[in-house]
Amino acid sequence: MRKHRTLQSPHPNPPPTGEGVLAFVLLLGLIFFVPFPLHAASPDAELKEVEIQLEGASKEQEALEAKASEVSRDLKSSQEALVTLARKLRENERALGRVEKDLARLTAEEAAHKEALEQRQASLAKVMGAMVNLGIVPPEAVLAMPGEAKDTITATAVLETVLKNLETESAALRDEMAAGDKIRAEAELVRAKLADEKKGLEASRDEMKQARQKRESLYSKLHTDVEDKKKEMASLSEKASSLKDLFTRLKRLEDARPVPKPKPGSGKASVAKPEPVITHREGKGFSKAKGSLTPPVMGAIVSRFGSALSAGNAAQGIKIASRENAQVVSPYDGEVVYTGPFLDYGNMLIIRHDKHYHTLIAGVAAIQVSPGQFVLEGEPVGAMGNADSDADGGNPRLYMEIRKDNKPVDPAPWLAQHTEG
Repeated sequence: MRKHRTLQSPHPNPPPTGEGVLAFVLLLGLIFFVPFPLHAASPDAELKEVEIQLEGASKEQEALEAKASEVSRDLKSSQEALVTLARKLRENERALGRVEKDLARLTAEEAAHKEALEQRQASLAKVMGAMVNLGIVPPEAVLAMPGEAKDTITATAVLETVLKNLETESAALRDEMAAGDKIRAEAELVRAKLADEKKGLEASRDEMKQARQKRESLYSKLHTDVEDKKKEMASLSEKASSLKDLFTRLKRLEDARPVPKPKPGSGKASVAKPEPVITHREGKGFSKAKGSLTPPVMGAIVSRFGSALSAGNAAQGIKIASRENAQVVSPYDGEVVYTGPFLDYGNMLIIRHDKHYHTLIAGVAAIQVSPGQFVLEGEPVGAMGNADSDADGGNPRLYMEIRKDNKPVDPAPWLAQHTEG
């Protein structure tokens, strides 16, 4: 009988070790104890979850918009406060200008009085010298002088007349000296008033600076693209070859700007991208504001629209001579569409008032607004610099243009009458 052998596997399984048994136990635990859903979530449950998420997102969006609206209101209040401060500052500038004129008048009067007094003193000195010479000759000698008696009487009458004139000149001299004292005293009072007005002006400027910083902080919360717009302005400045070309390029940007779409069911645009304001806060358009615009700076018009320029061209705007560091304000409500240096105009800003009208302001030392910013009439937008040594009188000059459909018009008839600073 044949014996059968049990075949051995070439790779027999080793007996299970302690680690293998532990792994096997853990596997069983995962199989029997991990909870599995007995059935898949229903479509209604999934829809409910989506609705909850959408509701949460909607509430978050509403909270953001409420915050943006609150910041917008704060910004508007800040702008209105700046308009009030700018009005106060310009009153300070006007008052200071009046005091300076008074002091200049008194200084001129004092100089003229001093000269007249010196002339009167010289005349009196001559009379006094003649009297001294007459005093050397005693009266007895006059009587004993050869000649007729009538000559002696005439000499005596002349002497009496000279004495009377001397008394008159002395009285007039005393009056002149008293008038001089009065002028000097008034000049001292005006100088003290001038010092007070300067302090008030500096205090107003400090208050204005703090208010501007608040406006900038609020504006930056609503707009995060300020630096991008500044770069865009720099690019425009490099590419544009003239003012007309610059305005044409700005118009293209305005036309290409996307209009905010209203949210479904709201009927209004998103808070983050407001529609451009094209009407005055009082409800009137720019075209109806002729003769009532706030002058951008206090001062006298020293160069008129259409006046001949050195290059043979006609001026397309006006120049206003201002005081040093004078505040520059927006002449009307609008949107700042350009800020920065341009060609030989220096620092320049352009404000769009509606689809037809723009105001250009150049020659400012410091620009205090950003492109894309909306400004109110009378709101600070810049400041003038120090005295211009090349200009007549040394006053800084602000250049202003008004353009309708990119064609210059005379700004002077558009400005309100005002007291020059």
